Amino acid sequence: MMLYGIEATSLGMYQAEQLCCSKCGGVNSVKMKVFAKYFHVSRIPSFPLGKIGVAVCQNCNHSVDNQGFSHLQQYQLAFRQIEKKTTIPYWSCAGIGLLLMLMSLVGYSLAGI
Repeated sequence: MMLYGIEATSLGMYQAEQLCCSKCGGVNSVKMKVFAKYFHVSRIPSFPLGKIGVAVCQNCNHSVDNQGFSHLQQYQLAFRQIEKKTTIPYWSCAGIGLLLMLMSLVGYSLAGI
C-alpha cells in the first residue's frame, strides 16, 4: 500500500469548439476531458497540483494527452479555454485542513497543561 502519491480525478468532458482532429480531420468532433491532479497522503487528498487534459476524437477515437498538446497549438488554445471553465474541487485540500485541525488540537491541549 502506498502511503503517499499523486492521483487525478475527472472534472468533466467538454466539447472543444472549432477544433479539428489531428488524425482524421473531423471538424468539431474533438472532446476534451479535464482532470485535477492532487498529492495524497494515505489516500487523503492534501493539496492540488493543477489540471491536465486528454483530447479524444469522437469519429476515430484518436486521443492526445496533455504532453501532446505542446506539438499542437490548436489543442493548447482549446484546452486553455476549457481549463478556465473548470474549478478544482475544494476537497483536494482536505489533508491540509485535517492537519491544521490536528495541530490546533495538539496546541490547545499542550497550552492547557
